[in-house]
Amino acid sequence: MRGLVYNLDGELSPSRTARRRETKTDPSERVSRRETVALLLHTPDRADWKRCAKSDDEEKKDCQRFKAGFKKFDPST
Repeated sequence: MRGLVYNLDGELSPSRTARRRETKTDPSERVSRRETVALLLHTPDRADWKRCAKSDDEEKKDCQRFKAGFKKFDPST
């Protein structure tokens, strides 16, 4: 897998080192990270991602609200 990086001249060039770093973490570490962030945000009930799932209709409504809220920043409109 090759990626593109900027060289010293400011040009894009292919590189073998521009790879996404895959880190294998212990599942318990990921859980503790979620729990820590949830506690810092004062939302301990959100530590379990399965309890945060929304229906498709709710996801679509959230998407529409997001688009409407950021429409003035969209350069394509």
